Amino acid sequence: MSGAFPSKKNGVTVGFKTRTTEYAFILAEEMSSRSIAYFNEPPGIKLNYMCAKTHRMRSYYHRPDFLVVYPDSFELVDCMTEAGILEAASKQPELYQQRPDGSWRSPPKEEAAEKLGLKHRIVSSRAIPPILTANLGFLMDYVRAGEYHWNGVAVKAISDFLRKNARATVAEILKALSATADADDLFRAIARGRFSVDLENELLAEGERTYVYFDRATMDAYRVARIAATKSSRSLIASIFDLATGSSLIWDDREWTVLNSGASEFTLLDEGGTLQSLSRDAFEKLFKAGAIRPKNGSELAKATGSSEAYKLLSQAAPSDLARALAAHRQIAPFLNGTSKVPASRTERRKIACWRSAEAKYGNGFVGIIPHYKECGNRTPRLAREVLEVIEEQVKEHYATPKRVRALRLFERIQEACTTKHLQIPSYGYIARFVKRFPYQMKLAREGARAAYNLEPRAEPDGDTAPHDAMRAFEKAYLDHTEVDLELVCSRTGRPLGRVWLTLLVDDLTAKILAFYITFAPPSYRSVLMALRDCVRRWGRLPESIVVDGGREFHCTWFEALAAFFSVTILRRPAGKARFGSRGERMFGTANSQFFHTLLANTQNRRNVRQLTPEVDPKHFAVWTLPALCTAFETYVNEYHALDHRRLLVTPNEAHEQDVRVHGSRPERRIVYDQDFLVSTCPTTRSGRAKVQPDGVKINYLYYNAPGLRAVLGKRVPVRFDPMDMSIAYALVGGSWVTLKSRFAAVLTRRTERELALAREEWLRRRSQVEKARLTETAFVKFLLELDETEALLVEQLRANAERAILGAASPGGDDDEDGGDDDGTNDDSVDPEPGPDAPLPGALEKLTDDDLFPVEIES
Repeated sequence: MSGAFPSKKNGVTVGFKTRTTEYAFILAEEMSSRSIAYFNEPPGIKLNYMCAKTHRMRSYYHRPDFLVVYPDSFELVDCMTEAGILEAASKQPELYQQRPDGSWRSPPKEEAAEKLGLKHRIVSSRAIPPILTANLGFLMDYVRAGEYHWNGVAVKAISDFLRKNARATVAEILKALSATADADDLFRAIARGRFSVDLENELLAEGERTYVYFDRATMDAYRVARIAATKSSRSLIASIFDLATGSSLIWDDREWTVLNSGASEFTLLDEGGTLQSLSRDAFEKLFKAGAIRPKNGSELAKATGSSEAYKLLSQAAPSDLARALAAHRQIAPFLNGTSKVPASRTERRKIACWRSAEAKYGNGFVGIIPHYKECGNRTPRLAREVLEVIEEQVKEHYATPKRVRALRLFERIQEACTTKHLQIPSYGYIARFVKRFPYQMKLAREGARAAYNLEPRAEPDGDTAPHDAMRAFEKAYLDHTEVDLELVCSRTGRPLGRVWLTLLVDDLTAKILAFYITFAPPSYRSVLMALRDCVRRWGRLPESIVVDGGREFHCTWFEALAAFFSVTILRRPAGKARFGSRGERMFGTANSQFFHTLLANTQNRRNVRQLTPEVDPKHFAVWTLPALCTAFETYVNEYHALDHRRLLVTPNEAHEQDVRVHGSRPERRIVYDQDFLVSTCPTTRSGRAKVQPDGVKINYLYYNAPGLRAVLGKRVPVRFDPMDMSIAYALVGGSWVTLKSRFAAVLTRRTERELALAREEWLRRRSQVEKARLTETAFVKFLLELDETEALLVEQLRANAERAILGAASPGGDDDEDGGDDDGTNDDSVDPEPGPDAPLPGALEKLTDDDLFPVEIES
């Protein structure tokens, strides 16, 4: 995934292209005390080196991933996965070289950087362990907050507890000090270095396994002691654990043969054919206690010298092992000397196989394993020339977007083989041949999206592997879908069509953090309204939001709001639905459990040719937008109270448990007031407007207030409410002043989308050569003329339905100097906003968005 990280150290957002390497490096640098700042994608450097394959000089510009600024130097950094470096080093050994300690360097890049007075470093995915990345993200909220809410009493209680116990798990500390300290106090103290945790090897999210130490010296001492104990244990049983296959052991005065030394258990076979399995822990305890011992050192060394026996045992099928055990019971009397004359030729053959394997591998048991899967003639039936013809015809005619059928492919292969006087393969063989490569064939014939379900899963350390959140609000999915339901107007009963649903879904708890329903297609307005709803419900925003490649997620307002409130934007790859699985799954659940149970749902329209007027959903439409929103709110509350199949508890219980274990993180608290509402409002292209005697001009309309007189002739930051174009805002003297249009009676409750439709209609009615200016008076007059047109009438009906569900009045009240008014225009639909001098200074003053209006008219 790519995305943008809001950096407190830099004061700007830092982009990244990969999550496992670049994002991990960003988190490490954000927490590092060595660096002053870091910047992504600095200017390129010119590389010059001799290619080992062609023996020719190569010269090109390379752009590093980051430039890191230290107090005494500058360093260029390239972030690569370990697998990527190995592959690149195999192709270009002169470009990448591995040091003895396992790290990597690039001599050509170091030379090019040195010419500029810089250093160069390669950071691989192995240098920043995934556990460390997860822990840095876990503590980031507390690091950004600085000295927020330092609870001295709680820190002293934790310090006294750890001074007495030296170390304790997170769960033990929270349980013992539940009356004095909570999870936020503990993690805040860890983030500020008051206590120590092994961040590279233990996950803070797993409180029952993660130890907290009083200081770093104590942690280092425990780490050294643990490593020493592990080495001692390994050296004690290395001969058994690592090289025990085929060796003989004495246990309970009986001789046992080790059949398998697995990762989790040992399998032993005694003289009588009894099979016994022991876990590694149980085997280690018995060996340390002396209950199990090697029969003799020479035989153990003999088994140690050969690994073929282990390979043969591990490759044997369970049915083959069962037959081998039966054969061993049959020949055991002859091997032990109890009987001297074999009864049949089969027994003599098995005894001979046992003796041969014992001499070759040091273990006779592997000689009597039948290996039936290797029976039969394994040589290809078709000549190599025939296989080459098949591969050629498949590439040229079958694996193409033409999607030729397998029978036509067989006919071409038949003709090609006849021409070359080769054996003709059967049609069944050709059909089985193309089925051996389902993903490759699907990809070549139908494209990447169709083949996505068959695409091989990425390696665990690969950047394409989806990552699940480990705590609530760590990651959420934001997306839209068109609801399968027909709606009508609540006043006229006129059909208004289908609506769009915007959901914000938490990754861990599966809770619907926010939703917004509108008739308008997805736009930045839907995104901002969903974020408003999230803050209204929960008083905070997620730490990261996963979005797709839609234009509404690339708008300035969404990116600026995310940066302002320290939200990381993660952009999932195009056409990769697994990266948004939680959100997509929630849409399917809402459809099946809620929308498809309502009258006038559009399931019948899936088969358009079978649809008749008697079952057309539009004839049964009864739901209005306000009623639908109320019903969906009830469904969301019920969904949160039902047991979840993945969580095994309800989403509400999962959320409450997460807050107790991982903290509520008050550092991310957002007050739902006038300033926040204004922060979710857009502005003009330049972000500012000049104060004139008539006020400020925004979108061809003048807005004024008495507070503007003090800044007459100056350019001030402005905002407008996309849901009520009669209201705008201007930043005067550090506070936002509410402005009103002189045509407020006409513009009240008209949305930005309505005015955009009116401007498009105005352009259609004017000649291309006519250069008439769209003045404020002319536009309002034209708007009144369009009130009776069908397109604008439908849009007004939809807008009225949406305004009915916008909510209660604004919590902040009126902040304008004239005291506001009581006509209801400054209610919950007003979008007030934060000042540009808040976090990330000046970022919100300079916002621009070229996609605000579909049409631009020269004014």
